[in-house]
Amino acid sequence: SYCENELGEVPHADHIYPVSKGGQAIEENMVIVCQSCNSSKSNKTLNAFIKSKGFDRDKVESNLELLGKDY
Repeated sequence: SYCENELGEVPHADHIYPVSKGGQAIEENMVIVCQSCNSSKSNKTLNAFIKSKGFDRDKVESNLELLGKDY
């Protein structure tokens, strides 16, 4: 999850780059996150979401790279 907390009982699939902004529902653009992150990210870009939550950009990007994700 972007927040680095547990995924919880009901993990959500998130589009790293939102479909509403041209993102595709392909494996490279999908990641499993907690319900809280998915709900609060909504249709924000990853950049806007990280800024809005005050998350550590380097950590989020490092985790996505470990998963082989493009962001």
